[in-house]
Amino acid sequence: MKKTFVSNRNRFTMMLLLCSTTLFFMQCQEDELKKTMANTQSACTTLCCDSIRYCGISEQELNQGIANYRDYNWLKTSNYFTSDRTITDYYNAIAPADGSHARTVPFEASEFDARYMDMDIQDLENYLCMIKKTDAKDQVKKVRFYYIRYGDNAPFTEYKNKHSLAIIPVAASGTEIATGIIPKTKEVVGLIFDPAHCETSPIANHNNICPPEPPIGCSDRLRLLDRPQL
Repeated sequence: MKKTFVSNRNRFTMMLLLCSTTLFFMQCQEDELKKTMANTQSACTTLCCDSIRYCGISEQELNQGIANYRDYNWLKTSNYFTSDRTITDYYNAIAPADGSHARTVPFEASEFDARYMDMDIQDLENYLCMIKKTDAKDQVKKVRFYYIRYGDNAPFTEYKNKHSLAIIPVAASGTEIATGIIPKTKEVVGLIFDPAHCETSPIANHNNICPPEPPIGCSDRLRLLDRPQL
């Protein structure tokens, strides 16, 4: 009987230890899960890179689209072309007939409208992150890009009468959501994003044309597309 009692006591002790270990393990799992969820929530965003969800175009389609915009829109919005100057005049100014590729009269930034617009990837991620931290986060399903044109209230003098892009979050119903509250700070934040309004924005190319010369820069793609093939 004594031996049996000891055996039962040992069995009880082992069961107690096993239960304690199991409870501890389960508690650790729960703690780790909470920690993981907290980290995920604090990150605000989840990148889905398992499969492609966007629609792309080829280099040739991009170049053709840029050329179409240049020939049918940019000419109508740039002051350079308001004095009976044509795209041919522009080409000749870029690449003189003598083939020297030199100009005696430089282009002015005020003469040309924007042809492309850079957005810093961290600024864009931050914008999407802020949307996901607002009270409207569950409503937002997409963002809408508006083509805008500055007036006298342009953020910078050289942007006056130039066009740009603004971004605003949109619900599934199509309703735009312009403002929201950041829960953590209770700070009211506008959700209409125009990078050109930021003084620290690297959007110095906002009114760029090609080829590059101070104070105007350009992309290699525009330089190649705009220079006549000799």
